[in-house]
Formats: sequence, structure tokens, C-alpha cells
Amino acid sequence: MVILGNNQKGRVRMRRTEPIIRMDILESLAFNGPLKITHITSKAKINFKKLGNFLDNLIADGLVKEKEVDQDNVVYLITTKGFRAFRDSKKQSCTVSFL
Repeated sequence: MVILGNNQKGRVRMRRTEPIIRMDILESLAFNGPLKITHITSKAKINFKKLGNFLDNLIADGLVKEKEVDQDNVVYLITTKGFRAFRDSKKQSCTVSFL
């Protein structure tokens, strides 16, 4: 679902809902493998600060895992549970679009 609103110039602006943002993050990890946080921001098209909150929630839900590569680098990867959630949401959205 996309929320529509008007910006200061009177143009229609679309905002993604939280479930869609979560699925965009899972999709970027599912198709691109383990990613650094900066790569997730560009692939999922989300602000760095907002991404931190979403990643914390996805990790708490067991959908994403944080892995330390070396002392200074951390990557994020999708778990089996996360991949299933992503796959099931895609199936559900395809079913809805055909109705």
C-alpha cells in the first residue's frame, strides 16, 4: 500500500508503508546476498537513520541476521525465516493483483 499526500508545492507525493519497506529490505538482501548497511540504503531506497530502526526490528523478528566480517565491517543477511516471509508476501501480492 502506498500513502498519497501533497507536498508544499502541491505535487502528489507517495510514501511507502512500513510492511512495504520491510519487504523492500528483505528483497534487497534476498537478491544481492549479504550487504553492508550503505548498500542496503541504496538498494531498498531508504534513509540511513530509518534503516537502522527497520534492521533492528527485522533482526528481533529473526528475519535478518547481522554478521561481523572483520573488526570494522558488519554485513546483514536474510535468514531462512526472512526468505520465507519475503516469498510468501510476494505470492500474496501476486494473488491480490489478479483478483
